[in-house]
Amino acid sequence: MAKFALFVSAVPGRLASRPGSPHSYIGAQLRSPEELKAGVSEPTWSPEVVVPVLEAEYDRFRREWDGLVRDGDVLKRTEAEFKSYTDALAATEKKRDEQLAEEAKKAEAAAKKKLKDEADAKASSTVAADAGGNR
Repeated sequence: MAKFALFVSAVPGRLASRPGSPHSYIGAQLRSPEELKAGVSEPTWSPEVVVPVLEAEYDRFRREWDGLVRDGDVLKRTEAEFKSYTDALAATEKKRDEQLAEEAKKAEAAAKKKLKDEADAKASSTVAADAGGNR
């Protein structure tokens, strides 16, 4: 299992790139070209996201990670906060999966009902046509 040395979150207003990955931002997403053209330039901040840092990554970029924490560019979090964050993600995914399954069940029931109604209507029209021809 992966060993983590550090857990961090974004600090809104402080754009921090992951050491060694200059285009990977911690808890922030830059705007799309369309949004920039529309005049929206502020990144989307996600301070609730808890980012784990592997021991090997921390060992390699210790000075940079320590500087990000020291300078207030990222907020140091705990393993318990990371677990809580991942548990909340899992619960959200489970709820979404249950909702999708329920919607699929309803759609299947509606499709079966439609097929049955169409078959019943066809059978009724056949019976009516036969009854009309037997007079």
